[in-house]
Formats: sequence, structure tokens, C-alpha cells
Amino acid sequence: AVAFEALAALDGWGTSSAAFLRFDGPISAPPSGPQTAEDTTLLFLAQGAEGWEAVPYEASRLDDDQTLFVRPMRPLRARTSHVLVVTNGYPDGDGGCIRPGGALEGVLRGEGGDPRLLEALADQGIAPDAVSAATVFTTQTIVDTSVAVSQDIAGREFAWTEAPICVPEGAGRRCEG
Repeated sequence: AVAFEALAALDGWGTSSAAFLRFDGPISAPPSGPQTAEDTTLLFLAQGAEGWEAVPYEASRLDDDQTLFVRPMRPLRARTSHVLVVTNGYPDGDGGCIRPGGALEGVLRGEGGDPRLLEALADQGIAPDAVSAATVFTTQTIVDTSVAVSQDIAGREFAWTEAPICVPEGAGRRCEG
């Protein structure tokens, strides 16, 4: 139960976590490595100050080549929108096209879904009908709680009730009083 409570408290995807897409049949070997920032068949994008930016990744297949596993090659920025897009240039295991599911087709026509997907596609010059699969997510905040605690402590006033007694302890010292 503690693990579920901790997971429920997260406000986004992990900044060093992989993304997965599951297909109903085998897919071809994905591009992988530093050159993926230039790839147009499988795009991992992060929203930046001046548009959507490519994130280089390592990718592989799992589960009888039906699951695409994509891991960023650098930590993702916290509290940032990301999209993972498979275009129709990325073939299935037989070299054929991967058709988007019905729900994604509706999203690509502008019928609901997360608007960040269409925004990222437009920014990259990708036509919605060129998309075979996609996911949209936001990375979690990672330092906000620590910053809030430190600001709270810094805003308080502390005074010793009596002169402290300090003794050396390891590489530092411990004071009480």
C-alpha cells in the first residue's frame, strides 16, 4: 500500500524513465542512438521555450517485437511536456504500414485528446495523417518540495534558548543547547 500511495503522489512521468508503446503485431527494429535526434520515423520531443525539440534516445523491441521501448539518452527536463510519435515511415515487422487505432485517429482529426500532440506535430511539420502511434506526457516536478521546505526554513527566525555546547563529531561538529 505504501508503494501505491507514493506512486499516487507523483505529478508526472519520471525524468529518466523509458516510454513504451504496445502494438498488435511485430514492429521493425527501431532507430537508436545519438542520431535519433534527426530521425523522422520515430520522434521523441520535448516542449522548449522556442518550440518542440528532439530528444535523442535508445530504442529496442520487447515482447516478441510487439512493444517499443524508448529510453531518453539524457534526463528529461522536469515539469515539461513530451510526445513520442511513430510516423507511417516506421514499418511493422513485415515492412508494411502501422495503422493508428480508432481513438488516435479521432485525436488526429482534432476530435478530443490532448492538444499538445497536434501542437507538436504542427511544430515539426508532420501531417496528422502521417502518425501511426503516439503518446503525450508531462515529466514530474523533482525539486519543488525541497525548494519549498528550504524557503520555509530560511523564512523562520531561530534563537538559542541558551548558549550552545558544541563538540567535534566526525568531519563536522554537533551543537546542543
